[in-house]
Amino acid sequence: MKIKITQVASAGLLSVGGLAGNSFRRIFAGIMDLVRRQESEALIVESEQKYRTIFENVQDIYYRADTAGNIIEISPSITEHSGYTREEVIGRKADYFYVSGDDRVKTLTAINKYGKVSDYELLLARKDGSSAYASLSAHVIYDSEGRPAGVEGLIRDISERKEYEKALHIAKEEAEKTSRAKSDFLAGISHEIRTPMNTILGMADLLLESGLSEEQKKYVRLSRSAGENLLRLINDILDLSRIEAGRTELEAAPF
Repeated sequence: MKIKITQVASAGLLSVGGLAGNSFRRIFAGIMDLVRRQESEALIVESEQKYRTIFENVQDIYYRADTAGNIIEISPSITEHSGYTREEVIGRKADYFYVSGDDRVKTLTAINKYGKVSDYELLLARKDGSSAYASLSAHVIYDSEGRPAGVEGLIRDISERKEYEKALHIAKEEAEKTSRAKSDFLAGISHEIRTPMNTILGMADLLLESGLSEEQKKYVRLSRSAGENLLRLINDILDLSRIEAGRTELEAAPF
């Protein structure tokens, strides 16, 4: 059956197979509303699927707690980082997972004062009794009327980074210890060499005054000059050792 649409200029109406124009417009509007609702619902479903995919695959721990501090949502990644399942965590108070009570007090103080906390390092309790270094970033969430509805945040496991920092710190201390030992050795050996060198130079001065021939004096002066050069080198090594050992003494003098 074909539907003929004609325009009646005098009435300003549309007739479609006998339906009045107003009825047709209402039906058409209803159809369009239905199409828009279906499109909107499809977008909502797609958005929820994307959110669920991100939520289930996030590597950090996402959590949400109510105003009483009870955890009402947490990502499945909690199991990998703590050994607890989502079912074991949801409903517990967030305090349960803090190793240190001071960490809990400090985070609550910051959130109450500033409405958020960023990259706060703490110890996270694991199910097996051990602990993990973690970094917390969280903020207050509000309801439609602007009232606080709870807190949500991300917890990142930084245990590997902390272990690396610890190893780096130990290596730095060992390097500094080795450097101090070297400096102490150089300072000691330089002092032990300088003492006899001063004696040698002093004896050379006495020898020059003992009535030597000119040729003998030449030899003694050459020996003394070499000794003075060696003594200057020893003094430079001693000064460098003092600088490295942190025992530098400043002398105020015109120049």
